[in-house]
Amino acid sequence: MAAQQARPEADREDAVRMAQETLALRLGVKAERMMVQDAAPTQWPDSSLGCPQKDMIYTPKVVPGFAIRLRVDDQIFDVRVGEGRAVVCERPDDPARAGLTAAAARIYKLARRDLAARLNLDEKQIKVHFVWPTKWPDARLGCPGPEPGDKEARDIQGFTIELSADGKTYTYHADLSQVVQCGP
Repeated sequence: MAAQQARPEADREDAVRMAQETLALRLGVKAERMMVQDAAPTQWPDSSLGCPQKDMIYTPKVVPGFAIRLRVDDQIFDVRVGEGRAVVCERPDDPARAGLTAAAARIYKLARRDLAARLNLDEKQIKVHFVWPTKWPDARLGCPGPEPGDKEARDIQGFTIELSADGKTYTYHADLSQVVQCGP
């Protein structure tokens, strides 16, 4: 008898459903208000699902699952699913992450302001799809253009920002202080 084939799309759907239910309980909102930003299959090196909590002990083993980002209004939530459970990944005690969160909020507002000015719209008409931490290889921040003046700058911490207005999507790349519209 042949082994039954796994259905990756069903696994993904189940993982997304579990992530939405977990986040809905946490926030006290309906799962229908959530938009799936992405749901990527991944593996974690232990049972923390990549979100270790202080003073907890985790089993060291490879755990397959999904890294899922859900958007509720203008907030993006990182939810990890594996071993039949979902975890909303928050690291409030990580100062580096808290610093990045503050930087992300400041940077996405710059991008939103820039796009509103370019399109002659009110900032409230610009929707934020996501702000994702990214490391850029050089001062061009991953955008085409002339060679950067500082050829030594490598692995620049920053963000990829996706915005939309009037049915069109716009991508911005940023370091920790500036935003650049990159692509249509």
